[in-house]
Parts: sequence; structure tokens; C-alpha cells
Amino acid sequence: MQEFLIGLHGGIRWLVVVAGVLALIKFVAGWLSNSSFGLLDRRLSLAFTILMDINVLIGLIIFVTGFFGDLPGEVLRIRSEHAVTMILAVAAAHMSARWKNAADKIRFRQTAIFFLIAMLLVVAGVARVGGWSG
Repeated sequence: MQEFLIGLHGGIRWLVVVAGVLALIKFVAGWLSNSSFGLLDRRLSLAFTILMDINVLIGLIIFVTGFFGDLPGEVLRIRSEHAVTMILAVAAAHMSARWKNAADKIRFRQTAIFFLIAMLLVVAGVARVGGWSG
């Protein structure tokens, strides 16, 4: 079961990256072009945030159920740092909801900024546990 969850967690990571990059491109373009925040923008935002939520939940299940055994202190510390980093990434992604009722330009800007922060945290967190090759 652990192997399945780890594989699922690693696979969803790529969906998070794709959704995050697409959302960032769309939100920066919307911000710079003074576009209206429309249905596609809401769906991209929702897709990125939901994928982040699902992957962090799976990661926490893996962490709690499988990795408290005979791990050396260094491995447990690295995995703990990964978990904290990813929880912060999810928090950053959810911060975009604070500007739900703001003017479109502000909403695009703030969402782009917080999604960029979330993506940078994802990059750092994944690199911490072994990188992007697996």
C-alpha cells in the first residue's frame, strides 16, 4: 500500500506542476493585459489548489502511517522538512482566495504572486527529498 501511495504522490506532483505553470502563465498574462477574471481563471485556480490539497493529504498519510518506524534521524528530519514545506505551499496557494472579490487586475496579480510562492516552495520541497528525477 505504501508503494502505491508513494507512486500516486509522485505522479500527482507532475499534475501540480503542470496546473501551476499553466495558472501562472494565465494569471500573469491577465494581470499584464488587464483582462477579466473569468471561468477559465477560476477553474485553473481551483485545479491547482485541489491538486495541491490532494497531494499534501496523500503525503501526510504516507508520513504518518509509514515513516515513523526505524528511520535514521536524518531521513526523518528531511521528510519532516518536506512535509512542512508542502503545507506552506498549500497555504500560499489558498491565500489567493483572499482576493476573490477584488478588482480583476488585483486578483490576477495577487493570485500570480501567491501561486509563484507556492510553486517555489514545491520546487524546494521536492528537491529536499531527492529531486525531480524520480
